[in-house]
Amino acid sequence: MIWASVLLLTDALGLWYSKHGLVNLWIAYFVQPVVLGLVLMALSYWQPSARVRTLYRMAIPIFLVMLLVVSILLEDRSTYSLITGPFENLILFTASLVSVLIGVWKLQGTVWREDWFWAGIGLALTYGTGAAFDPIARALVSSDIASLVTIHIVAAWIDLVACLLIARGVLCPVPPLRTSSGLTSSASSPSPSSSPHSAPPW
Repeated sequence: MIWASVLLLTDALGLWYSKHGLVNLWIAYFVQPVVLGLVLMALSYWQPSARVRTLYRMAIPIFLVMLLVVSILLEDRSTYSLITGPFENLILFTASLVSVLIGVWKLQGTVWREDWFWAGIGLALTYGTGAAFDPIARALVSSDIASLVTIHIVAAWIDLVACLLIARGVLCPVPPLRTSSGLTSSASSPSPSSSPHSAPPW
């Protein structure tokens, strides 16, 4: 998964900077646009409607430009994000949750074997948490380091739960039936039950 690899490399680079006593918060400002593009593109593959898939993909360059402009002109990249981080997380939280809701609405059958359901819930959890994290961390960084460490630990545990949910989705069987409408069936033979596209190679 490209998304997971990018996040892993980001954490490794941040750890290296931290171990050498260097500021590492600036890394997130460069990684955020990449993550946003990857997640929105991945979510677009799960949409049962061509119109919604196109909407997700058209939103990528628009949001990328907005993030880059605000990051360059307004953000202090030496500390936690006040605008771009929460904004990106809110976008991805909304996009993930909407994907799950659309999938559940279109699905005729159970959601427990659907990859998009588990991965979408996991993404919504991690980015919903992330939307609140940066503003709180920014408020605490210069006044209450102990509380800052605590919210880092809490966020890490939430991310762990989110990753387990996403992994559950990745381990779901790939639906064998694909149709031109962008729907797939999780049944072993054709049936009325259909669901959004199975997981892309993200």
